[in-house]
Formats: sequence, structure tokens, C-alpha cells
Amino acid sequence: MARTRRYISMVNTAFGEFYRLSAELQILVCIVLWVYIAILMRLAFLGGGLPSDFGSWIALVIFLVGLVSGPIVATVTALVCAVLMSPGGVFAGIDNVGVAFWVRTTGLFVAGLSGGLLQRLIKWLQAELYAAQHQVAGTDLPNIKATIKHLEKVLKSGSLTDKDLDVLNVRLNNLDQIRQSAGQDTVNQLVRSLAEQLQTRLGAGAYVSQLSGNELLGIQAGQGREISDVQKLVKEVLATPIKLDGEEYSLTATTGLHRKRVQGREVEPQSLLDNAAKMAIAAHRSNEEFQASPTVDAIHNLGERYSSLQIQAAMENHEITLHYEPRLNTRTGYFSALQGVVRWKHPRRGELQLEDFKAMLEEVPAIQGFCAWMLKLAFTDAEEWAKKDLKFRVTVDVTINDVLSAPVLAYALAESIKRKYKPGWLAIEVSEKSLRNADAKTVQYLQRLQSHHVSVVVSNFGDGGSTVQDMFMMPVDGIKFSAKLIEAALVHSDQRRQLAAMVKLIHSRGLVSVADGVRNSAGLRMLRTLACEELQGPLLSKALPKESIPWARLRV
Repeated sequence: MARTRRYISMVNTAFGEFYRLSAELQILVCIVLWVYIAILMRLAFLGGGLPSDFGSWIALVIFLVGLVSGPIVATVTALVCAVLMSPGGVFAGIDNVGVAFWVRTTGLFVAGLSGGLLQRLIKWLQAELYAAQHQVAGTDLPNIKATIKHLEKVLKSGSLTDKDLDVLNVRLNNLDQIRQSAGQDTVNQLVRSLAEQLQTRLGAGAYVSQLSGNELLGIQAGQGREISDVQKLVKEVLATPIKLDGEEYSLTATTGLHRKRVQGREVEPQSLLDNAAKMAIAAHRSNEEFQASPTVDAIHNLGERYSSLQIQAAMENHEITLHYEPRLNTRTGYFSALQGVVRWKHPRRGELQLEDFKAMLEEVPAIQGFCAWMLKLAFTDAEEWAKKDLKFRVTVDVTINDVLSAPVLAYALAESIKRKYKPGWLAIEVSEKSLRNADAKTVQYLQRLQSHHVSVVVSNFGDGGSTVQDMFMMPVDGIKFSAKLIEAALVHSDQRRQLAAMVKLIHSRGLVSVADGVRNSAGLRMLRTLACEELQGPLLSKALPKESIPWARLRV
């Protein structure tokens, strides 16, 4: 049985390799087979003729030729064999052949024709089955299954290393109205026509498919187009009315673009489709026509850019790590959040805090890279905790030297969108000074972070000269008082009254009040009396390695 299976497998492999050949090579192979069969038969007839049993075997061979090469090649093969099997060969006249010749010729011809027609039927059934599995009924466009196969092929080809892969999700908004007025056939023609226009504008190397009734997908590899050019292209395609049967139809859509830099690591095709769909959904919810993935605006490899070679070497050697400082909730008495804090275990100077070496991060690209690296570590730890079904809320300060960068926020947004954790698990802290000087693009990213359940907390409030009312004008969810402000309130009664008024005002707007630098019991009592919601500082807990986090005392 094992030997039989092995033979069948070998035959299947041989047929498969034959089908992969070009038409010219297939004909050449058949010609070689004709010559080979002709030589064998002539040798047999010169030796006294073929036994009658061999006629059936020749018919079977011609039937198999029909299965492999089709009816035309098989019938020609049958006629050649019939002539060569006659006593006179090709030189025999019509008058010299008998009834046996015509019977044999007819049999071989029918065998070849049957095999060829069966091959055509099998190919037709295969094509219909492929269409049913990989095309959308009505439009004949590739479906999601075919799209994933195409993406897998593109990603495995290796041609996109260090190049961008654009996945464009176009969600048509007014197809239901057109369907009700003009019918499904019209809708199918419109979708098909729009796909063809999109294919033409994206270029010959693009791939356009249909993921659902109102969802088109365009895939473009390595073109290097600017995001604004892609947005303009889609807008022009949608702005052109489609004419069908004398009627003009205008389609409206929201479009999401996800751009992925392929750098040799494994990329899941389904995740590319999901991220593009999320961008389209986000655009629809924001009443926008187009929205691009934040990663396209971020600096590629953001977490790998450092100005100091010493810092870079320390990170590569895992000398710089992320510890977590628990934050106390005064209402429940439990820790409610984990503040990510950088620690550098210097080989000569011992353990350093960020304040001890942040002067080495002077250039903006270096600050961007270091902040992105902190976020990357936090996301990695969050993945580990999620696998253990732990409940957590992580906060990370993304401003160093009061530099708040839009690419860092874009990186945080892109990475947080990928996670399926409980909403609100991540909070981004930005310093008061950096928020006050933030440009419009940075503020927009903060708003988008909030729309994806990422909290924004103002840190070091009291050091930048802003008022609480100023912060109310910005996209924030909480205000974190600086340690200097807390110390001043302990010493001066007027500062304490101002702090109490600020806490009440913050709560009246539905924001969270946080206090940093709780160093003694007097400060703890004062902040509890003022009803400050969350506290952190050396009195409550120092920053701990992730292995030492007191999960039993954490309630999110």
C-alpha cells in the first residue's frame, strides 16, 4: 500500500510539473513521445506485429496523452499511431488497408478525444471552483481569501525589504441607496468599474480586490508615493462619476491607508488588512474622507535612534531597563496604575535615574528615539502581562527636556491600536511646558489617542506657569501636580488653599487629579484631605523591576 501511494504521488508530481510548462514545451514533449511510440511500434511490427493485448495499452496511453495535452494533441497522436500500426506504415494506400485498420483508428481516436475532453472538463471545473473560492459573485473581483494569498506571495518574495507596502481600504458609503433605487446588478457594475479605475491609477503593479459588499482594497508595493499623493489619487477617482446605461452615479467613500515598512521580519497579512480597515473606520467616525496609519508619519525605526553611542551600547547590553512605580488610589486604598520609570545600571556609576543622564539626549531625534524605546519596552511588558491574564494600567512620560514630538505620539497610537487589551490600559504623560508649546499636529495626535481610549495626563503641573483653565483648553484627561508644588503647599497655607481650589476645579471638569513626589506622612495626609485621587512617591513605593510588582495590591 505504501509503495502504491508513493507511485501515485510520483505520478501526481509529474503531471503537476507538466502543467507548469509553457504550451510550446508541452507540444515538444508530446512530439518526443510520438517519436518514441512510433519507434517502438515499428520495431514491434518488423518483429511480427503487436499482440492484440497491446492495442488496449496503446489506447490507454493515448487517453493519458489527452488528459495531459488536450483533445487536439491526443487526436493527432491517435492518427499517427494508427498509421504507424498499419502493415504498410505511412506508405500504405487506402485500398490496401482493411476493416481492422479503421476500427483500430476509430478506437484510438475516440480514446484520445475522450481524454482531451475530460481534461477540458477538469480544467473548467477547477476554474469554476477557484472562482467560487477566490472571487466575489457578481463583480468577479478577488475576495479576501485571494487577497491574503497575494499578500503572502508578495511578502515571501523578498522584494520589499526596506520598502513600504501600502494597503488602501476604501469603504463605499452610498451603495445601499443605489441598490434600493437601481438594483444589485447596477451596484456590482459600479464596484467593478471603480475597482478598474483604482487599478489603473495605482499602476500595473497594484492589486485591487473586494473584501465585502461595500469594501475595496488596493495593495501597492514599493512605490514610495507621498501620503498626500495617495489621498489626492483616491479623491480624484471618487470625484469622477461612473456612467452606466446613460445614467451617472457618484460614489462617496471613506478611505484608510496603512503603510508598513517591510524589514525582513515576518508580517501577518491579516494584520495589514485589519489595520487598513481600522483607519477607514476611524475616518468614518471622525467624518473625514481619508485617514492614514500613524506609522506613516512616524520616523521609521524610531526606537533605534540615539545621539549617544554610550546610551545605545547600554541599551543593547540591557543595562537600561524600565522599572514601574505603583500609584495609589486614595479612594480604594489599592495601587491603580504603574508608572514606567527608566533606570540605568551603569557599570561604574551604579544605578542612574533619567535625571542623571538626560543631558546626553540633547538632539530632538535622540529624544524621539529614546521615548519610543521606552514605549516599546512598556508594550513588550504589557504583552507578557496580558498572556498571564493580569489586570494593569500603564503610564509612560513621553517628554524629555520638555520636548513633545508628534512622531512619538504617532508611534504610541499605532502600537496601542494593535493591542486588544481593556480600553484605558495605557496613559501618556506630557509635561506642562511641552503641552503649552505643542503645535496643531501634536494636539491632533493627542486627540486621536483619546479617541482610542488612551488617556493623556499633564505631568509636572505647576512648573510651567500655566493655569488649570489653560489645561482645560487642551485634550487632557488628568493633571499631575509636580513635587515642587506639593512641597510648597506643605509649607505655605496660601499655596495649600490654591492647591485645594485646583483639585476641586479639576474634579468639576471630570478630570483625574494626581500628585507626584509624596515623600512624607504630612504630605500624604494633606493630599488625602484635599481628595487628590492618585498619589505616587518614595513614601508609597519606589520604582520596582517588573518581577517585583505587587500584583495582589493592584486594582484597576
